[in-house]
Amino acid sequence: MYLMLTGFLQAAALMSTVGVSAADTAEEVTAYNTAMLPLVSVYAEIIDQAKYEPAVDQDMDFSRSTFGSLIATSREQGIRADLLERVKKLVDEAAATGHGAADWPRVIESLHIR
Repeated sequence: MYLMLTGFLQAAALMSTVGVSAADTAEEVTAYNTAMLPLVSVYAEIIDQAKYEPAVDQDMDFSRSTFGSLIATSREQGIRADLLERVKKLVDEAAATGHGAADWPRVIESLHIR
């Protein structure tokens, strides 16, 4: 929950650099999150089955590229990208261990301390 709300703060900070209000950003983020919420059930099924490949959604390699772009854009606009960098690190670790084609929910495997 906190990360979702922090994602909004990241978006609002970034959009403020081009004159978009937090209220307008909130409308877009709300619409996006509403559209994405059904993926929670899809991800739960993928996680419970530990069936991450082939990807049915974004694979790790796509996500690495996306996070790279978000991080670069944030920095270029004078916005810190610490949280994005931490998530990208998890995705990078998965890709480095041969899971670049795995589905995004495979990040859960990187969250376990072993």
